[in-house]
Amino acid sequence: MSEKESGTVAGAVGEKKSGTVADAVGEQESRTVKNLAMNGFCAPKRERVKRKGRGTGSGKGKTCGRGHKGQRSRAGARRDGVFEGGQMPLTRRVPKRGFRSRLARVTAQLRLSDLQKLAAENAGEEITVAFLQKKGLLKNGIKRARVFQSGELGGVAVTVSGIPVSAGARAAIEKAGGSVAAEKPRAKPSKLAAKNKGDKGNKGKPPARGEEKKNSGGT
Repeated sequence: MSEKESGTVAGAVGEKKSGTVADAVGEQESRTVKNLAMNGFCAPKRERVKRKGRGTGSGKGKTCGRGHKGQRSRAGARRDGVFEGGQMPLTRRVPKRGFRSRLARVTAQLRLSDLQKLAAENAGEEITVAFLQKKGLLKNGIKRARVFQSGELGGVAVTVSGIPVSAGARAAIEKAGGSVAAEKPRAKPSKLAAKNKGDKGNKGKPPARGEEKKNSGGT
């Protein structure tokens, strides 16, 4: 075989190999694109950034779209969503009703059915706040409890102590043969504390007319 023929054969083989490789690469790329399309992937769209201060012909030059003077043309200008130009905003015009008790955040509500379960599992036990905490019925941060009429006791006698009880719940407990101990009254401020509290209001005020003479003993 001559050199010319051998070169022709080698070229044909090389072209065939390169074509096969190119076809394989193209097929792999098409598969990748197809898989991406099937999986819902796509190149992220990048929005053009507004270029400000690049001449008057851009539409955002010189004042950069902020206008001349005023609050909103300055750096750091901010307005609340309720601002209405200085007039009384709507959030302050409408009347307010009701309130949210702070004690409700630390008070748990107990039903009569809850008391029935406790009495069935712990016969003869007095139900107090410490007992409820020990049994894990009060979450962290809960310091008080209150029993209201919901559910039934089923004739089980329950003894409740140191826990406020609604009128309906008290009647149901006493009807079932149980008892409700009175809640500990809140400590009243001492007379000395009340006097000091009253003196704070008059601190720094001049004595009333005639009081100065009485204190000094004058006539």
